[in-house]
This record gives sequence, C-alpha cells and structure tokens, in this order.
Amino acid sequence: MAETAIRSLIYTVMLATQIYDTGVDILTGVLAIVPCFGVLPLLIINGKATSILRSNSIKVGLLGGSIRWINP
Repeated sequence: MAETAIRSLIYTVMLATQIYDTGVDILTGVLAIVPCFGVLPLLIINGKATSILRSNSIKVGLLGGSIRWINP
C-alpha cells in the first residue's frame, strides 16, 4: 500500500511539473501526501491534462490519449 502511495505521489508531481508552475508543483506534492486529499490534486491535474490534449486535437479516451491521433 505504501508503495502505491509513493508512486502516485511521484506521478502526480511529474505530471504537475509539465502543466503548472513551480509553486503549484510544490502544493500538489504536499496535498498528495495528505490522506484523503491526495486524490483531489490528481483529479485536477488529470482534468487539465485532458483539456490540453483535447485543445490540441488529440482524442482522449478512458486510458488516455491515443498515439494515432498525434500528427507527425
């Protein structure tokens, strides 16, 4: 269980660094550590990443974006 929480924290912060500024990265990292509140930053970051992909005409499904929709 602890291993899953650590991986979730790492991936949440990695995604936040690609989408937001440094201050928001630190905030999401801190919130991801707190039990029961760790899901909230993950959902917010996921929603923002999905909207960025869709604004770039990449079709996003249940498991994320498809490589077929990325123009070479």
